[in-house]
Amino acid sequence: MIKQLIEVSREKLFPQIAASEVEITYPDILHDYFAQRKFEFKLNEVETTDRYLCKLDIPGKHYYIKVRMKFKTGAINVVDFVLVDYDSSDFSSQLDSIWVENLIDLLTENKRFIFDEAKYQAEKAVVAKYTNEPRDQHVIINDVRTVLKVMSLGILPAAKGINSEVKRKIRHLYFYYVYYVNNDVDELVSVVEQIGKAEKYSADILAIFTENLRETQKNYWAAVKTVKKKNLTREVAQSSLGLPDEYYGDFLQNWHSEYDF
Repeated sequence: MIKQLIEVSREKLFPQIAASEVEITYPDILHDYFAQRKFEFKLNEVETTDRYLCKLDIPGKHYYIKVRMKFKTGAINVVDFVLVDYDSSDFSSQLDSIWVENLIDLLTENKRFIFDEAKYQAEKAVVAKYTNEPRDQHVIINDVRTVLKVMSLGILPAAKGINSEVKRKIRHLYFYYVYYVNNDVDELVSVVEQIGKAEKYSADILAIFTENLRETQKNYWAAVKTVKKKNLTREVAQSSLGLPDEYYGDFLQNWHSEYDF
């Protein structure tokens, strides 16, 4: 997914730059990770210093990788990714990549965290109409912004390849909203549309996003009927129909965590 995001960004923003002129700098602790994957870009392995350690308020060790491209007589930093020490038990996966425009806003507004930016605060007010829980607000805003960003780069939800990851993210967002906020997809659609319009995404992208949310709901309802009718076991239902853990009563418990801000 990182490879495709870099390539789409290059083609859209810097079509005059060849893939070989793109450089990924990563700490040497990730040597095996990059050695096992083929990249058209130049790889620059450096010593693992504090500069490449991402300090998050969650367990584990998290590392930055930095993407630069040649520009005029020098190079520009296009995007930083954070490889998060993923732990599904505490929902750490919600900490996504940091995009250049977010970093620009941080500098312009002189804020320490993305969550303090004016844009984020405005979007928080939108979500606060439906939930007062900090974790809910964080997860919903973060997922909506991530999906919109990826879709704007031409990676649309579909059944195969990298596109399936976008579809999975939309499903995850739907299930989160249903089980932790409110069983009303119309509310979630409204949140997506308000955030999307505020960030000036196209009507086509918003339509695809919201159609996928409604499709997810339709498939979910059909899956529940099938499970009840055929009396399927949890293992079969989850592997074949994609029912979430929450359907079986397994809810996230970390209400007081890194999502309280």
